Amino acid sequence: MGCGVAADDESTATRVLFVSTNRGLGGQPQSLLTLLEHLPSTVVARVAAPRGAVTERAAHLPQVEHVTVLPYDVGRPRWSRLREAVVIAREGWSQRRHLDAIHANGQSELNLVALATLLSRVPVVMWAHAVESSPTAGWLRPLWRLLMRRVTWTAVSRTAATTLASAIGTAVDQIRVVPNPVDPARVVAAPRSHDGVRIAYLGQPFEIKGFPLLGSIIEHVERDGVAFDLFLAPPPANLPLELRPPWDALFAAAEGRQVFLFGQQSDVRPIYGETDIVLCPSRNESFNRIAVEAMMNGIPVVATDLPAHRALLGEEEAGLLFPVGDAVAGAAAVTRLVDHPELRQRLGARGRERAQAYLPELIIPMLVAAYRGG
Repeated sequence: MGCGVAADDESTATRVLFVSTNRGLGGQPQSLLTLLEHLPSTVVARVAAPRGAVTERAAHLPQVEHVTVLPYDVGRPRWSRLREAVVIAREGWSQRRHLDAIHANGQSELNLVALATLLSRVPVVMWAHAVESSPTAGWLRPLWRLLMRRVTWTAVSRTAATTLASAIGTAVDQIRVVPNPVDPARVVAAPRSHDGVRIAYLGQPFEIKGFPLLGSIIEHVERDGVAFDLFLAPPPANLPLELRPPWDALFAAAEGRQVFLFGQQSDVRPIYGETDIVLCPSRNESFNRIAVEAMMNGIPVVATDLPAHRALLGEEEAGLLFPVGDAVAGAAAVTRLVDHPELRQRLGARGRERAQAYLPELIIPMLVAAYRGG
């Protein structure tokens, strides 16, 4: 799939192959797309990813020279990963005289590009997002050690850096922290007038995101005029029964209350335009784009007291923190914001200030320097 090129001088351009394994549009692929959209004109991108949001949007970007659609078979994931690795290796080998770096957008991607970098000798920049190590990290560690001289290790937060350091067997200080960039043009909306207080949850209906707590939090927020808007990404069709969302508990808690269910939205601006509080009850996070998006909109966040959340929100600066898994405390924090509009305004204003640290023009030069060996 061919695309345009934005480089002013192709002979001096930095060429990078960006590799992603994501087919949806969650936080990790969204960060990659923000990166691609804001690359300087002196960087030319080639993209390899399964058919989905990344390939569809990347194909229309002037910064992208070529898009390779990776083969993926849902029913045979291991076989698909092997085929993907071969396709990437072929891409790396054919472009070895032109590429300056390969961008691996996570641990899974690093596994896929290993053969490509071994054959082509093109250095890798690995951008870690995960809060937990890949299941294959243990037995792949010898391979990663073999590659270490040709890999620049970066991570979106100190939490992700700690996870990566444990996986590859190195010191955390050897990993550069390069946060996720968030583009205000794609997330910020003008507030719309509405009655009452609207509380939004955006994300996947999984335990790691704190979804099972929602029912209890809703039940304990005993205030009139409060509405909960839940924007949920659909879970995989083949999800095991024991991992499926606890819908019954949520529906029971929602009875007699204003709770509205929506699907995942590609454009989040209308959501934030009608939201007063954003709820992030995650059990674990390495970053949390949703929190930053809320901050950019001047919306206070109620989130679990995780290192990643504390780094983003501060101590009652851009939001309120509550203990992980404590639905009663989460409801109390929400209720406090419902009852005190002036507190919502103060936290929202401070959130806007703190969110400036995640603007693309501040973040992306760090990765560009890594592609150039800096």
